[in-house]
Amino acid sequence: MPKPKQMSFAEAATLPLTFLTAYYGLQHLAKIQPGERVLIHAAAGGVGQAAVQIAQLAGAEIFATASPPKWEFLKSLGIKHIMNSRTLDFADQIMELTAGEGVDVVLNSLNGEYIPKNLEVLAPQGRFVEIGKIGIWEAQQVQEKRPDVSYFPFDLGEVAQQQPEVIAQVSEALTHRWNQGELVALPHKVFPSTQITEAFRYMQQAKNIGKVVVEMPQVSIDPKSIQPEASYLITGGLGALGLEVAQWMVKQGAQHLVLSGRRAPSENAQKVIGNLETAGASVSVLLGDISRQEDVAKTLEAISTSLPPLKGVIHAAGVLDDGLVKNMSWQRFTKVMAPKVQGTWNLHQLTLDLPLDFFVCFSSIASLLGGPGQGNYAAANAFMDAVVHYRRGLGLPGLSINWGGWASVGMTARLDSINQKRWESSGVILIELERGMQALESLLSDSLSQVAVLPINWSKFVKQIPRGQKIQFLDALISAEPSFTQKSAFREQLEAAAVTERQELLTNQIRSLIAKTLGLPDTQKIGMRQPLFDLGLDSLMAVELKNRLESSLETSLSSTLLFDYPTVEALLEYLASDVILLDFSYDLDETENVEQEEIDNASRFQEISEDEMANLLAKKLESLGGNKS
Repeated sequence: MPKPKQMSFAEAATLPLTFLTAYYGLQHLAKIQPGERVLIHAAAGGVGQAAVQIAQLAGAEIFATASPPKWEFLKSLGIKHIMNSRTLDFADQIMELTAGEGVDVVLNSLNGEYIPKNLEVLAPQGRFVEIGKIGIWEAQQVQEKRPDVSYFPFDLGEVAQQQPEVIAQVSEALTHRWNQGELVALPHKVFPSTQITEAFRYMQQAKNIGKVVVEMPQVSIDPKSIQPEASYLITGGLGALGLEVAQWMVKQGAQHLVLSGRRAPSENAQKVIGNLETAGASVSVLLGDISRQEDVAKTLEAISTSLPPLKGVIHAAGVLDDGLVKNMSWQRFTKVMAPKVQGTWNLHQLTLDLPLDFFVCFSSIASLLGGPGQGNYAAANAFMDAVVHYRRGLGLPGLSINWGGWASVGMTARLDSINQKRWESSGVILIELERGMQALESLLSDSLSQVAVLPINWSKFVKQIPRGQKIQFLDALISAEPSFTQKSAFREQLEAAAVTERQELLTNQIRSLIAKTLGLPDTQKIGMRQPLFDLGLDSLMAVELKNRLESSLETSLSSTLLFDYPTVEALLEYLASDVILLDFSYDLDETENVEQEEIDNASRFQEISEDEMANLLAKKLESLGGNKS
């Protein structure tokens, strides 16, 4: 729901749930009409105030209940009929005011004895809109009491899930009326985020009219340029990516850099540092483990005592240790978590009192999209993302960049050729250094909290999503459903093929998918009985191959598929016999017997002499000649 143009953020905060609830109940369900009478309980509250505006806009006559201290406020809105919400006297008063006719619509939020009293004041064929949650009546109870009444209990959250298009229509209608000034922000009292306890206490005392708003501190969105008189810390600064960031920062005007790492600079790092110093920059190398609070404290103390004020942090430290969660030790898990979780938190806590211009975390796309064997890495980066949002809530600078893989530096660049090809086949395009630094420069000048930087071919990426899996994060980016909702090309080909051709088609498809997963150029070199793990298949590739087979065959397969059926032959037999509901023209047991007979014959021929072989051949030729005549 967009913020109305003429409203402040505090004013706009009073709108969504209150007006959506009141509008959906009165307009969408009850279809309130001009001249009708409507009873609005708790009319001085948030939903009550929204309902008053909507009823007045519709031209209805309002009967309102509220606690006596709030009556004067309701009178100031032009409401003539106001009753006490703390007693049941409203029912008799309404019947007296309407000469026994009652009201056409009730918007109720009260329970207990108020419910039958509401039914008593409803006119024939009246509409009862129930927004309460506790102690409300079932439809059958209402039917027994007043069979002529239309009963509309609802929960806005459930409506949003079950009928999102209706909520979208209501939101659009409300936005139009707000922008036209036909509906306005509710009365509200603002508390700063440092006084949340006081805000709740104020609500408990039932003093509020309209809404209570907690306002977050303003965060400056002025572009932050690199300053020559400031210092900048790059964690993981001695790694390939960290050094590239250091070179970019010097080009942007940085004169004082602090590169943090666990190990002494490599020969290449020393060369880069030398070039930076030749360019006029002062580069300090401070060794330490970012996951150890005392090491971070020493680094920051060294900066504060001998360098210009620290104005920016780029947290680029990280390690990979991929593997399936079921095969992962706690040590491997915490190894990956340490720099991202403890490291990020240490930097956050120990820089709280520093006037930083930026606090940038180099996160990963894994925390948004996941990745085979990267449960630990995804969780670690998700923590990074969360800390940045937490910082922004405190009014502190923070930016988390969910980078994809880098083409020539970083962890992805160190992968072997097979894993590099896996990235390419998934549709993910590696980030070129120049483009990545351009993105970093742009994001530092923006006010966003979290951004994914990921060149990607979406059509390729969608095809490798496991069957039945939906990534809600991508709903707005992918227009069509993943390909498994339609017939896969291979499945169509297999179903259309003659029964006698299906075995060969399936065999070739299995070999082709194995070759793609392993990065092998020749599918025919994959033997029928050759163990796939001997070809280089590992547990992560087994998951990937399983996913490829699922998409290709349009079926769900066990996560242990390749461990249970580790050869082409075993896979073929299992898929053809137990998974694919199609007829095949062969009996695998007979095929195995024929292959074994051929092997036995070959062994027997190797055991006979050349003379015996010549005699056998002569007899065979003689029999063929006789048949010809």
